Amino acid sequence: MTAGRQRAFAALYYAARGLESAPAGLYHAAAGLMTHADLHAAITEEWRRFPSSEEPSDASLFDWEKAFYERFLERTDKILLVGCGTGRDLIALLQCGHRVDGVDLVREAVVRARQRLAEHKFEGSVWVGDIETIELVERYDVFVFSWFCYAYIPESARRVRILKRLAEHLAPEGRILISYVPTDKARRAIRVARLVARLTRSDWRPELGDSVAATGDSMSSVSFQHFFRTGDAEAEAAAAGLRVLAQVPSDQVITMALAKPSLG
Repeated sequence: MTAGRQRAFAALYYAARGLESAPAGLYHAAAGLMTHADLHAAITEEWRRFPSSEEPSDASLFDWEKAFYERFLERTDKILLVGCGTGRDLIALLQCGHRVDGVDLVREAVVRARQRLAEHKFEGSVWVGDIETIELVERYDVFVFSWFCYAYIPESARRVRILKRLAEHLAPEGRILISYVPTDKARRAIRVARLVARLTRSDWRPELGDSVAATGDSMSSVSFQHFFRTGDAEAEAAAAGLRVLAQVPSDQVITMALAKPSLG
């Protein structure tokens, strides 16, 4: 972030901390000053700081994950887990007999995941990287976005590009599994971020459904998540040339299975 943007950002951020009556608008105004590179770096830092008490014995799937994966994963599937973190679901899927590789933005998480693979004597590769740009050298039967990771990608157009890219590396009958939190609210405060981004010519385009919040004492660490309104996720899948195999609501979570168009 440039020095000028940083000063304006800090001014809006600390003004928001001092005004209880309208913090959301000011926080979002500060967020609108960020570029995409700023946001990406801040999100990565947020996940680097995310406290993890996971140990090998904690490898498990949430109930909604287990039910969904049992329906859409075959024992012989080769899986790439996007956002594998330190290995909670990576190890759990390997324990189920799947062949699984992983990718994550945070180097420290990848180091720990590799340690856990070694501890369990599991085979599998884990890389540091962004699913948008990391080199994919083979085809996978399934791409799984771990625990809402699809919703942590800013911008609908970017998510569509990623889906298109993954579709090119799907094996025949391959699937892409995502999960997200739905919303019926427009999250109007994000309009402030959109206005500021446009006025400052930022290359990040905040969108309705985005939720941005500072974590800690500065905006060097940012919590970002996109909440999907009815039809949004289906529209992104269609824009990527994918069809929806299933859409399963469960405890305020929606899971979706996507695939290439049927040839029949």
